[in-house]
Amino acid sequence: MTFTAYDDFESYTIINGVVVSGSPNGIKLNSGCEQMISTFVNVVETPVTVACNDTIQVSLEGDCISEVTPDMILEGSYFCYDDYTVTITYPLGTTQFVPANQVDASHIGKVLLVNLSHLISGNMCWSHIVVEDKWKPEITCPDDIEILCVYDEDDLLITGNPIVFDCSDYVLEYSDEYIQFDCAENSSVFTHITRTFIVTDIYGNNNSCVQHIDQLRGEISQVNWPDDITYQCNNVPGNFLPGVTGWPQIGNVNLTTTGTGICGLSVSYIDQIANICPGEYKIVRTWTIFDWCTEGTGGPSNQTFVQYIKIADVPPTISYTSQSWVYDAVNDWYIISANNWVSEPHPSCYALGPLPLAIIDGVCNELVSVEISTPVGTTTNGGLLPWPGLEIGQHQITYVAQDECGNITSSTITVNVIDNVVPTTICDEITDVNLSGDGFAIVNATTFNDGSYDNCCLDYFAARRMDGDCYGEFDDFGPTVEFCCVDAGTAVMVVFRAYDCYGNYNDCMVTVNVNDKLPPILISCPATATITCDDYLQNYAAGLADGDFSVLDGFGSPTFYDNCQLDVTHTVTVNIDNCSKGTLTRTWTATDGSNVPVTCTQTIFVNHVSDWVVEFPAHVTVQCTDGQLPDTGEPEIFHDECELIAVSWEDQLFEVVPDACYKIERTWTVINWCVYEQFGEDLYSENGHAESNLNADWDGDGDKDNRTFRDGYNSSGNPGTADGYIVWKQIIKVEDNEDPTFEIPEIDGCIVETDCDKDLILPYPVILDECSPGIRCGHQRRLRHLQRHFRRRNRAQCWSRRIRSELRGDRPLRKQLLPDHHGDRGRLQAADPVLQERPDHRDHADPDDRSLGQRSGCRFV
Repeated sequence: MTFTAYDDFESYTIINGVVVSGSPNGIKLNSGCEQMISTFVNVVETPVTVACNDTIQVSLEGDCISEVTPDMILEGSYFCYDDYTVTITYPLGTTQFVPANQVDASHIGKVLLVNLSHLISGNMCWSHIVVEDKWKPEITCPDDIEILCVYDEDDLLITGNPIVFDCSDYVLEYSDEYIQFDCAENSSVFTHITRTFIVTDIYGNNNSCVQHIDQLRGEISQVNWPDDITYQCNNVPGNFLPGVTGWPQIGNVNLTTTGTGICGLSVSYIDQIANICPGEYKIVRTWTIFDWCTEGTGGPSNQTFVQYIKIADVPPTISYTSQSWVYDAVNDWYIISANNWVSEPHPSCYALGPLPLAIIDGVCNELVSVEISTPVGTTTNGGLLPWPGLEIGQHQITYVAQDECGNITSSTITVNVIDNVVPTTICDEITDVNLSGDGFAIVNATTFNDGSYDNCCLDYFAARRMDGDCYGEFDDFGPTVEFCCVDAGTAVMVVFRAYDCYGNYNDCMVTVNVNDKLPPILISCPATATITCDDYLQNYAAGLADGDFSVLDGFGSPTFYDNCQLDVTHTVTVNIDNCSKGTLTRTWTATDGSNVPVTCTQTIFVNHVSDWVVEFPAHVTVQCTDGQLPDTGEPEIFHDECELIAVSWEDQLFEVVPDACYKIERTWTVINWCVYEQFGEDLYSENGHAESNLNADWDGDGDKDNRTFRDGYNSSGNPGTADGYIVWKQIIKVEDNEDPTFEIPEIDGCIVETDCDKDLILPYPVILDECSPGIRCGHQRRLRHLQRHFRRRNRAQCWSRRIRSELRGDRPLRKQLLPDHHGDRGRLQAADPVLQERPDHRDHADPDDRSLGQRSGCRFV
């Protein structure tokens, strides 16, 4: 192992740990015997304290990149620069090197902050660097070049651009020096150009290079002659001058007859016309080129060249107009309608044409012939086909045209003969259809046909309803059309369609009058029924009064049948009298909207049942107070729902009774007019047939008294026949402990006669006590002659001699109770007295006559 150590004074060479003298290589070749040599090596430590230069300039190197080292940043001398690192802070938009110790052209002119750090101690300092470009640009000129004199020497794309490399932006310029030669001096080179390129960067650094350019004279051998050219006779230019047909060229630059003298060459030409046929000819153009300085000799020379310009005839053109023909671009054929029916040799549909009309143009001359070939013979352009024409299918048609130059154009097309003619539909304008027993009618589409026909052949018929089928769904075409009950009585629009053998179709409209001729049928009608008035009132009357006929559903319902939907109405006629007797007439009417209605009638007889009960008021003794008697009771009627009950009474008054002031014997009469009117008398008496006698509780009050009777439980049997008549006598005893009071109006009289006599009428007193029925009112008359002085106008005087008196008065004696029109019980007070008596109690009345007659009343319940 060999290395060299340094100290402040000298260097040593150590080989395998031994310091030796001489060159290291020489010592290695002749190392001699090994020996141990020792010495001291002083290893210097880098200082801990660091100091940086303030600002330094850094110039870019030739590759436009420079490294910033610790030695450049540290101020003073240091050992072991590897112990330091440099970190540059780059501005945005410049190159960001990693590690950050390099700069390039993006940093030129910028002041960058640099951080230097001692890796061992961590001490650091800062400095600034200014990046500069002091390197001159590198430039390489293009190669020397020879160019024809027709080329622009300033076109660097031809002469070439130099290659420039620099760290900064630069400006490239060039300058030329020209040396021209006449033909005697140089027959090849016309001009020699010395071009100097100068490049200068933005910091003033510059460099240059030189290029040599020779502009050569033109030679006839370098001329490119214009090519022969052909124009179609229908597409010729406006003229045939060389600007259109072509000039001779040298270096792709036209040599014209304007005498520009390009490269010392001149040109001229002569034209000749040669006709071939109508519409076709040639222009023979002879060019002559003159060279006034021939290379090598320097003398003039010339050369000729012939250019042929041909105007060629074109063949006739054939195109097709659409007009009435349809072109199918997908299949590339024309469609022709079949319009002829031929039965021989076999029935088929043919097309007679016309064929598509071709537009044939001779272009530059006239046509001499046009021929159209078909599978059935030739015809004219756009003409009809020979008989019988072309069958259904595809056929080839060839059009051939020839012009005056003998050019022939042939064009073949395909025609497709199809039947695209729709049938002619004729249908019945109006058709009547009757529904069957199941409510439907299926009508074949052929029914609506009335002579439809087609140019080729008819295939089948179809039809559909215009506004949807019976169920409101879309109705598609089919062989039949269905009609149903919802159509009955209406007009349904039907679309009739005829199809030919090739799928063409046409429509017409039919009005279908749908009829339902089958009336409803009554299958069964409920039988007659009988119920009691109690059953009627309890279960049916209220519902019927509210219009609810369903309460009678238990009596059955009719069964109807109709091929269509029935409309059944139900009415109930209630004919029940006040005795709840009569009939319930149920009527069902079935209609289908098209025919005579069918009815079913059921009669329910409501029979009257007389089972009413009456409880009469008991015998009572009452006290008359203030002229009023308390309520003494009245008959109470039970189970009278079916009855028309009337209650009346008749009173017999007895004033002389042993144990009361007077007694009223009130006879109650209860009549059920629903039964009684059949008899008109009390046919069967209930006397002796009360609850107590027959051990029954008819009124349901829990006792069996002798005042309660049931109609029909009488002497005719138990129960017997109801006659609607029951009588009961009630005893009412009245006690009266009040004295009667009365008032006598004031009597005033005046004697006006001269005989001094006056008749006075004593008025009946106002009696204020009516508890007692028999009131005797009398008066005592004490007559005496009284001298009373009456003053008269004439001052005459007279004396009263005689007084005659008379008592008069009115007294109401009857009350009345009346029923309403339903027969319900109620008490009404008569507005006016029904019966009036005017007892005339005069002074001569018999004081022993105590009878006042009978008072009677009547009440209806």
